[in-house]
Amino acid sequence: MVTHGIKTYFQSHPDAEVLTTLEESSKFLKQCVRWSRSNWRSNLRSLFIDRAVWWRHPWSTYAVFLTTISQLALLTDTCLIWLCHTMTMSNPTLHTWWLGVLLIWMIFTKFIKLSGHYRRRPLDCLLFPVSALFGYVHCFIKMYALFSLHEVQVIFFSFSGRLLIFHRTRGEIARLSVCPNQRQSPKVISNCMAPIFVCLGALPWITCILVLT
Repeated sequence: MVTHGIKTYFQSHPDAEVLTTLEESSKFLKQCVRWSRSNWRSNLRSLFIDRAVWWRHPWSTYAVFLTTISQLALLTDTCLIWLCHTMTMSNPTLHTWWLGVLLIWMIFTKFIKLSGHYRRRPLDCLLFPVSALFGYVHCFIKMYALFSLHEVQVIFFSFSGRLLIFHRTRGEIARLSVCPNQRQSPKVISNCMAPIFVCLGALPWITCILVLT
């Protein structure tokens, strides 16, 4: 829709909310992996192939699409703590002070993201430690999804008389849309490009570490 110039808007209202059905036990992890793979494929395509989101929706590009390659909590938090430790270890007083400030800042940034939800449901504040812990676990899910994009999976959807077939093969993902009187050619996205884009997104972090050390 964005690529073809169709205007889209975000509507924030309880009447416009859609609830997502979550699986239980191990099926939930498989669901998270499937969603993460979809994010890698669709967001990287939007950022580096279609590229329309950069100028049509700059805030969404920053807040949604770029998080695919930048939001790796376990990696970034570990690097920040290690950098803070190495830069202040010569002064014990500053070392303890700045590590404390860094940890408080990390907790604050993780809490403020869900502040809107906590205002609506204050009791969910008790689940904040679980939410923070899941953020670190999701880092492993996200990296596993990245390096398993080649897995084969065929999913069939039927919507308003229209059959949608998503066929994921090794090395590429092909989307085939079949209508009663129309047949479109598959669009192919090479999965080998995903790690390249991730490496490009990691360059600022690598440069920062090299400069500070």
